[in-house]
Amino acid sequence: MTALSRDVKFALRTLRRSPLFCLIAVASLALGIGANTAMFSLIHQLLLELLPVRQPEQIVFLSHKGAKYGSNTGWDPLAYPTYVELRDGNSVFSGMFCTYDQPFSLTASGRTERVAGEYVSGGFFPVLGVRAAAGRVFSSSDDLHAGAHPVAVLSYDFWQSRFGGSAAIIGQKIVINNYPFTVIGVSQKGFDGLDTGHSPQIRVPMMMKQQLSAIPYYTFGARLQRFVNVFGRLKPGISMRQAQAALQPLFHQIRLRDLQDPEFAHAAKINRERYRDKAWLELTPAMHGRSGLRQTFENPLLVLMGVVAFVLLIACANLANLMLARAASRQKEVAVRLALGGGRWVIMRQLLVESLLISLAGGAAGLGLAIFMNRALIGFIPQGNVPLTISTTPNWPVFAFNLGISLFTGMLFGLAPAIQGTRPDVARTLKDQAAAVVGGGAAALRKSLVVAQVTLSLMLLVGAGLFIGTLNNLRGSNPGFRIERLITFKINPALNGYSATRRQQFYRELEERMNQIPGVTSASLSIVPLLDNDHWDSSMSVEGYTGKPGDSPDPNMNYLAPGFFETIGAPILMGRDFSPKDDETAPKVAIVNRSFAKRYLPGVNPIGRRIGMGGD
Repeated sequence: MTALSRDVKFALRTLRRSPLFCLIAVASLALGIGANTAMFSLIHQLLLELLPVRQPEQIVFLSHKGAKYGSNTGWDPLAYPTYVELRDGNSVFSGMFCTYDQPFSLTASGRTERVAGEYVSGGFFPVLGVRAAAGRVFSSSDDLHAGAHPVAVLSYDFWQSRFGGSAAIIGQKIVINNYPFTVIGVSQKGFDGLDTGHSPQIRVPMMMKQQLSAIPYYTFGARLQRFVNVFGRLKPGISMRQAQAALQPLFHQIRLRDLQDPEFAHAAKINRERYRDKAWLELTPAMHGRSGLRQTFENPLLVLMGVVAFVLLIACANLANLMLARAASRQKEVAVRLALGGGRWVIMRQLLVESLLISLAGGAAGLGLAIFMNRALIGFIPQGNVPLTISTTPNWPVFAFNLGISLFTGMLFGLAPAIQGTRPDVARTLKDQAAAVVGGGAAALRKSLVVAQVTLSLMLLVGAGLFIGTLNNLRGSNPGFRIERLITFKINPALNGYSATRRQQFYRELEERMNQIPGVTSASLSIVPLLDNDHWDSSMSVEGYTGKPGDSPDPNMNYLAPGFFETIGAPILMGRDFSPKDDETAPKVAIVNRSFAKRYLPGVNPIGRRIGMGGD
């Protein structure tokens, strides 16, 4: 029997005699270690985990920064012609690809449902180095000509959940947006995409976009309609800084060609000059993917990680005090063992083994607690069109973190009591003069731990109070409309092949029927949903606005149906609401908010003023 196994057996026998102490110690550590494990699990998935692709450190994201002109959907996209010219004219990438997310209407096996879809260019899978779990994935030959390759690749998880992992789906026909496609493969297991936390379920070639889009906006030839997310793989030996510098001349030439676009025909001279001289191409690392969830929750997760670290420190200080008190009660036992020739290091090792066993038990309990904590936290994340792929099941990095923090915690709260408890005055202790032992250095250490525990608790309490106050302020903030009893949902009949006339009729009937439902006071429609972390902006001109040189209005915008402001409880301060008569045959009208009027039309009545879409 080894010395370690003897120490473990001795520690288990000793701890068995103090069940209440063990229960309190394990419960305290389970809370602290569990909270830290839960936070690390989320931080690892959203901030630290690399994409499961070949050499992810070479993947970069390209975005248009500075002056813009035209319209944008999503965050930092590029126009498709810009992507093509960068792909064909660069010397710093070994490959490039672009993507565009959009929900699909899928009909398969007699069932129709809305799924998360993604258009990808032909280089998507080859550049990333993602293989097929079944069948094959796209290649460049699948994305050469518009409408020529109606093929689809399923994600692995969707293949399992929707088709039971059956290989028979390969080669079968499915219907996407009322258009027939052939399933050619399933992407490799573990690859969810480039948007961390979200996973497209079906991917189709980018060149099939026009066939699946009932509303032909954001087209391949539009130079000033930015909608594709563009990625590249750096060549070996090329740094991101070198690549960004090398791409600027090419990007400048692209902007010069953009200026010849008909949409620029009536733009102000200053806007043309700003677009030419005040814009640049920016490269950012994409080794972790590019996630809206990361941008939203990075700072809150780091703050919460700091908070739970304080909780664990408080638990360690509390347990160190308990261990010191327990060591004081075992002074005679230690003194007898020392008097009989026991080595101090051997006794210290046994005491540390006791601390580590308690800590490991707390870590095991904390691992289970972390799963429930993560489920509760993930429940606060809004569910969008794309299913969340954040897992609450611990993986190997989480197990390693849990084990590491458990061992560190055991050493942290167990080392000082082990050192202090193994240096008693043997003679005085054996004479039952324990009172002298309790004082001295042990008392000073315990007082210091109490001070540290109170200080940390006070800091945590103040921080928690400020945090709760901030949440309360956010909850009570006015978004400009009533959120009580407001329900939203998404529906898009265009995905099922409805014509423009039929869609209009469908929406009219939908509004009428919703308004007839008992308990519904008002119903209306909008293109960009409320509180959906989505936006649509477009450059425009404002009649009578003479701002600073180069200050081109670029507001967020939306398409609304009549009754929208009544439905959300936002008052119309001046003028009127839209009416059913404001159709495509009527004069074009718009409603602006108060911020727009104060910024672009200060001190004048905005009613009757004109705006020009696209800056004309």
